[in-house]
Amino acid sequence: MFLARRNPSKSPYPPFQRGNKHFAFQRGNKDLAPFSKRNKGLSPFNKAGIASVVLLLFIESVCSSGEVVINEVLYDPPGEDAGCFVELMGTPGLSLDDYFVAGVNGNGGKQYNLIDLSGYRIPSDGYFVVAQDENVPNADLIDSKVDFQNGPDNIELWRGDNKIDSVGYGDFSEAVFTGEGEPTFDLSGYSIGRRPDGADTNNNSIDFVGLPLASPGASNGPIMVVVSSRGKLISTWSSIRACLKSLF
Repeated sequence: MFLARRNPSKSPYPPFQRGNKHFAFQRGNKDLAPFSKRNKGLSPFNKAGIASVVLLLFIESVCSSGEVVINEVLYDPPGEDAGCFVELMGTPGLSLDDYFVAGVNGNGGKQYNLIDLSGYRIPSDGYFVVAQDENVPNADLIDSKVDFQNGPDNIELWRGDNKIDSVGYGDFSEAVFTGEGEPTFDLSGYSIGRRPDGADTNNNSIDFVGLPLASPGASNGPIMVVVSSRGKLISTWSSIRACLKSLF
């Protein structure tokens, strides 16, 4: 393993840096529209402005608590397993001495692929990216062991003998779940991440969503929200994948 420069060089990931336009799927509009265009001219005192302030305060409170969380994971990228990563989020400058990331096999519950984070710190942007290879932008540490298994499986973050955070993905009806609350989906081809960044209710099924665009070292987004003609949320991944294919 070695320290990598945070350099968004050529990679299979689309450019996704802070300040770039995020996209939302709007009801009644089949096109993707940037938030910046949709909200143009809105007063900071309207509902959208108030919601933004609340969101920022929430994220700030999560970061200021000193906790480190698993914020985004890509374990099964499209095609060959290249470009996998685990992104942590925490207080900038926080030492990661004694921290390690580990997979936990859903078949039997044994840990595997332990990655020691000692000697590193959370960067100034609050994101620490453990990358499988140099294809991953904004990588802080490159280690091939971050290529974790497809679900049902788990990824844990430990500090010494204390488990700090964990996420389980997949169907655990006949497997060992070591995540929090209930597992999230086993999503092939896309990353899973917290939305908003750092949000932690201690329930993986609530905290982690599918992210059409992987965003290592940057804010998670966008989320595809698919609704029926009556406004009912369609939450199955098959419908979201179908929507994505039709758009891209």
